[in-house]
Amino acid sequence: MMKVDEVENLLRHYRHDWMNQLQLVYGYATMDKMELVKEKLQHIIADSREESKLMNLKAPHFSLWVVQFHVRHNQFHMTYHVDSSLDLSAFDQSLVHSLEEFMMHLEKHVNERDLYEIEMSVTKGEFPLITFKIAG
Repeated sequence: MMKVDEVENLLRHYRHDWMNQLQLVYGYATMDKMELVKEKLQHIIADSREESKLMNLKAPHFSLWVVQFHVRHNQFHMTYHVDSSLDLSAFDQSLVHSLEEFMMHLEKHVNERDLYEIEMSVTKGEFPLITFKIAG
């Protein structure tokens, strides 16, 4: 269970990221760059749809791990794509454990001064399949 200060910190980061998105849209609009406004809004909508699919996986620990990712691993920026037909309830805690181990090993083998892009895909098979593409 998250402590109140952890929830507050997560919400603070979430609000900060949301405000950055809105400020970009506002900046493009004030410069009359409507194509960039449309692109940014489409990006925000696509991200929101992915987040909705994430929340519907029936895996609250995994969903929270993904939402907290940028707070806990600040040298990585992660985007994700989720198969909306998945039910991860049977794998929830074991996924989080495996992903924490993965990140612990990954952080040992990257340059701490570099920023890395991670694209995570969660797809369906006999078992859930999580794949990563890492660039940086």
